[in-house]
Amino acid sequence: MPFYVRFISRYGNGLVIVLFGLMALAMLFGRKSNLIGALFFALPAAMCAFNLCTLRRAAQALSEEEWLKSEVRKAELRRRLHDMAIEDAARRPPPMPVLSLPASVPPTLPADRSGGSAPD
Repeated sequence: MPFYVRFISRYGNGLVIVLFGLMALAMLFGRKSNLIGALFFALPAAMCAFNLCTLRRAAQALSEEEWLKSEVRKAELRRRLHDMAIEDAARRPPPMPVLSLPASVPPTLPADRSGGSAPD
């Protein structure tokens, strides 16, 4: 749910609840107790309270649904990456075998070709 929708629903409905609730209380406990007028102002306040509760629950459900969708997308991308790795491994040529000397033959250094004598 977009930020501005949550902001307006939360604070707009809260403001309407407070204003209509105060007007209902003023009608009920004013100089002339007017039950019909109090109900006239209490009904919109109650409807806005219900609307606020409903919007909060809807926002929570939408955020959970978005989280679940992202988890499904993440699993799908991981599966595709795994499939691509298997495909890439199948297309690659096998590695060249490494030639090594038998253990019985010691490695030798190349002869000195500079023509000079070795230092003592």
